[in-house]
This record gives sequence, C-alpha cells and structure tokens, in this order.
Amino acid sequence: MGDQSFQLSVTEARFSSVDLPGPAAVASFRLDYFQGGPGRLDTRELTEHTMLIPLQADEMRFVQRRNGERLDLALSKDDINATPAGTISSWEWHGPAEFAIVQVSPTGVRDFVAGDLRLLASGSCLETMITFQDSELFALVTELKQAVEVPGPGQSILFDALARVFLITLARRYLLVDAAPYSGEGGLDVERYGALLDYIDGHIDRTLRTPDLAHHLGMSESVFTRAVKHSAGMTPQDLIRHRRIAAARSLLQRSDASLGEIALATGFADQAHLSRSFKAATGETPSSYRKHLF
Repeated sequence: MGDQSFQLSVTEARFSSVDLPGPAAVASFRLDYFQGGPGRLDTRELTEHTMLIPLQADEMRFVQRRNGERLDLALSKDDINATPAGTISSWEWHGPAEFAIVQVSPTGVRDFVAGDLRLLASGSCLETMITFQDSELFALVTELKQAVEVPGPGQSILFDALARVFLITLARRYLLVDAAPYSGEGGLDVERYGALLDYIDGHIDRTLRTPDLAHHLGMSESVFTRAVKHSAGMTPQDLIRHRRIAAARSLLQRSDASLGEIALATGFADQAHLSRSFKAATGETPSSYRKHLF
C-alpha cells in the first residue's frame, strides 16, 4: 500500500475491560473496543489467543501480517478473525473502523475448562482457523462491549457473567474435549476427573497425599498416577499445587485476607511457602499480583 502506510497511526482502545472497578472474576478474559479512522495495531508476539470482531454495519477490510505472511481480509457481521497465542501479528486498516479485540489466556482458558466445566481439553480447532462465523459469539461481544461502556451498579459482575458465557460457548463449540472412558492405559473420564477436582478443592487447606486421592477414586496408586498424568498432563502432586495456586489467586481477587491467612487456607505451610510457589507458577509474587488488580 506504499506511502499510505505513513498515514496510519497506532490505534489505542477507546475503552477496555481492564478499567472496570474491582478485580476480574474471570482473569483470563479481556475486551478492548476500538473506533476511529485509518490505523494500525503494531507488530508483536501475542501472549493470548486473540479475536478481532468487527462491530460496524458495513464490511471491514484490513491487512493482517501473521508470522511474516500478509493476509488481505474482509469481515462482515458475525465474522471473527482468530489468531492463536505465540503468533507474531499486526493489523492495519485504511478507512473508518469499529471493532472489538477479545483476548483469552491459554492457561486461563485451560484452567476455566478444567476447573469450572470439569472437562479435559486436548486442543482447539480455532488454532487452524483464520476467520470463522459465529452469530452467538458476535452477539455476546456486543453485550460485553455495552457492559464495559455503560457504568452502573453491578457493572463488573455483569461483564464477568457475560465473559463466562462467552468462554463456555467457545469451549462447547471449538475445544476438542477428551471424554474417552477410563482404561488402565488411558486417563480419567469426565466424571472421575470432576470427582478428583472436587475432592482436592474441598480439602485444599489440608495435606493431600497421592495414595489418599487414589483411594478416594477406588484406584491403585500406580494406575491413578498414570491416569492423572495422561488426563491432566502432570503428576497428582503437580495438579494439587496447581489447584492451590488457583485457590490462592481467587482469594487474592475476592478477599482482603492477609497473605498468611491465604497461605493457610490453601494448604501452604506459611506465607513464604505461598510466595515462593506463587512466583514459580505465575512469575510474580502474591503481593505484586494483588496490586495489579486495583
């Protein structure tokens, strides 16, 4: 497009869900709304799965550069441009545009699907799709945009509720769910996996031993360990640590409890143990994580 590219300015969101008051209950989900003339979103490596959804009445034409490849795209109502995390991407457009960007964390989605939906996702068909049509997701994005745009009582609660519906819809339609029955050489089925997570979460403040978990599911320790590793991609003790961190993150978001209280409530020996484990898992300390929420 030659000299025209010098006319483009880096576009900033008009508003974003990160500006909503209070911590997000669905920490893996973000929406940014853009509206204006010609512009661009600069090249970067995406750390989140990213969806661009046009909200204008007429067709939106833009150029996406994706791992060095140029794609000339035209999106209409109900169309969604999907780009997986890890892609080096940029977008630019040369006319008026109105659109939303939805970002979902790969680990956050995995945790949501495993923890809230009690499902085992082995992959996503979105990873091979550049554009797709989905009227229901499109309608949810318009509601999410309105929830961010219009202040009022319960604004954050409304956004989080809609974000959960969006993620559930995304999981039901596009995630590859492993629901294979249990076998000695396979993993846990959905019912057993859900029972395991329920038991861990219900006893998260206590010492949890692998033999006790195996006994709870009526399995030998060796078979149980293999099944958990096959299903969750980690050992039983790694899964317990993962759930402890998730519980601590939830308490950091939702309560004013001290770090020492959170440590004991989630099964860590003390505040120092919590801080070391939390930083190893997330890259930041619990104190730093809490500060970023407000």
